[in-house]
Amino acid sequence: MMSEFTIIPFSVDSSNQKQIDAWYALRRSLRREILPDESFLTMEELLAQCRAMHELRESIEWCIWHGEDEAMVGHAGVFFSGQDSGNDPAYFTIQVDQNYRRNGIGSAFLRKIVETATEQDRKILRVQTNDRCPPGEKFITPTGADIVHMGHFNILVLKDVEKSLINSWLGLPVQGSRELTVGNWEGITPEHRIQEISDFYQVIYEAGREQHGHSAYRFTPEDVRKGEKVSISMGKKSYAIYAADAESDKLLGLTKISWYPSRPSVVSQGYTAVLPDARGRGIGRRLKAEMLQKVFRDMPEVEHMKTGNADNNDAILKINSELGFRHQMATNTWQIKTAALKEYLGISTFSPKTGHIKV
Repeated sequence: MMSEFTIIPFSVDSSNQKQIDAWYALRRSLRREILPDESFLTMEELLAQCRAMHELRESIEWCIWHGEDEAMVGHAGVFFSGQDSGNDPAYFTIQVDQNYRRNGIGSAFLRKIVETATEQDRKILRVQTNDRCPPGEKFITPTGADIVHMGHFNILVLKDVEKSLINSWLGLPVQGSRELTVGNWEGITPEHRIQEISDFYQVIYEAGREQHGHSAYRFTPEDVRKGEKVSISMGKKSYAIYAADAESDKLLGLTKISWYPSRPSVVSQGYTAVLPDARGRGIGRRLKAEMLQKVFRDMPEVEHMKTGNADNNDAILKINSELGFRHQMATNTWQIKTAALKEYLGISTFSPKTGHIKV
């Protein structure tokens, strides 16, 4: 039976409560599809997250409503950073209620995304899929997109961690190595470290840029502060532990965790990195051990630690495996030229924006 779906622009800032409720219901349903055992963000937290991300990147979004029951059955968006438009990829998302897939909704969204990318002079598009939702990969594969990054999310059950292993890592680096100073901060980066942290991120980024398929990017202290402000506005708490050379006080390694106070049983293990010329000394293991000791001592309510890693980040993957992290979800990042996607969709010139499709 033919049904009509309406594509309209969507923004959490300009929507009424009924629309927000429908958007939240869709997002929660899709989250349960891939991670059924995990609690989802509250509506207030998800709204705060979306609004905070708008501070970091421009977004143009749409939704699709089912004409009969006024349910939101799809949502899509394309996201732009402030980098050079000619070389910096635009990222997009397409999410469709599992009861309405294979009805042309994804393709209708994709046409909107290509149109917008063309208008914004974005020559490259990227999207992420995961193995918990196979239709995503089935949808993007025929377009000719290439996988440019493979990663996965892992989870650690804190009660299963071997305390003897943590204690042994707390003694690293081994005797005879240059001494370390281990320090920490909660929340934002101290002002006297902000330039060094920015430079640290740049070195790590450049060291892995070709390997991970990243585009050129220049970190600044303002970027660091902006990211921290976004995290705070989301309602998240964070804690960082660093390792520095005891003699020069030069930053050598860093690890960070974050969490929502509303869900104290789970922490996210975020950024962990060691400068290339300081690797091989056990600094990464020392930082991981210091952080776990902090969690055991001061955050007894934490039951699980989650983290995401690139599949080719062998050093961190080895450390996480030794700690007992187990696989939770695999992800692929796909890339395709906007012109190639336009050709795939059979678009030569864009037709007037009717906003309606019939399936």
